[in-house]
Amino acid sequence: MKRHTGMICVLVVVVLVPFTHGHPRRRRQGDCEYGIYSHEGNTCCKCPRGFYVESHCTASVRHSTCKQCARGTKYTADANSQDHCDVCSVCNAKANLEVVSACISTADTVCGCRDGHFCEEDNCKACHECARCEFGEKVPCSKRNNTVCNGPPEEGNSTGVVLGIIVVIVAVIAAVIAAVILLRWRKMLCFGKQKKDLAEDPKEEEPLQGIDLMPHVSEIVDKLSWSDMAKVAGRTGMTHVQIHRHRNNHPHDEGEQLTNLLLAWIEYQGLDKASGTLIQTLRKCKLKQKADEIQRILRQSTPAAES
Repeated sequence: MKRHTGMICVLVVVVLVPFTHGHPRRRRQGDCEYGIYSHEGNTCCKCPRGFYVESHCTASVRHSTCKQCARGTKYTADANSQDHCDVCSVCNAKANLEVVSACISTADTVCGCRDGHFCEEDNCKACHECARCEFGEKVPCSKRNNTVCNGPPEEGNSTGVVLGIIVVIVAVIAAVIAAVILLRWRKMLCFGKQKKDLAEDPKEEEPLQGIDLMPHVSEIVDKLSWSDMAKVAGRTGMTHVQIHRHRNNHPHDEGEQLTNLLLAWIEYQGLDKASGTLIQTLRKCKLKQKADEIQRILRQSTPAAES
């Protein structure tokens, strides 16, 4: 009796295996694991992240042909129906950035601040140098926060400290007054000669150096065209791929193309060199009028212009 019972169990297992294992496997292979999209009236399967669509599906073949992105240079972060991979970002050392996580086929480069620098924003375009404290640190500088400094000592015998500060202040004021008097005296002596020289041989204003262009991006964009900015970027080291990546990202909005290219160029040049390089390069590109207009915008923001 036990022998007959065992044979019956084996037969049941043999009969049921195809139904419990084979059919679901075939159904999973027919599904779109990463989602679907429409193309020319056909419903296609998306490619997984790290891949892009090399060729779309057809009426007879539901699955698109997917190809992996080139590791280290291009990526896709999500399941997609793109016909290209996104270009990996570059961490600009001139903006005090360094690579935290290298670009892979499924994720873009992650940039962070170099040691001794910080940025309080999520997607930092540039990092700033940490403050140095005269009376010690209350909170050390981190990648996301500037140093918090202690204030000057308030208790104890501070007479000597106060006198020292007063002496320093008086010395500084005297030096400033002497410098102003000397400067005005030299201007008075040279005014007639400078006026004559300017009348006979007018020269261009020296470009302002070390001016932060970030607060003036919208004003600069109003003065330039895409071709103007592309010429400047090309002549100062940016590659054709780096330049036209911003045009491809916004194919129908030239203002957005120009703004993004200008921001990327400022990061590439470095915050302290971008202003002078922009003015000089525009003049070399025979765009003197536009260079002078931007020069006037920047000069209005300097302390000398306000005084």
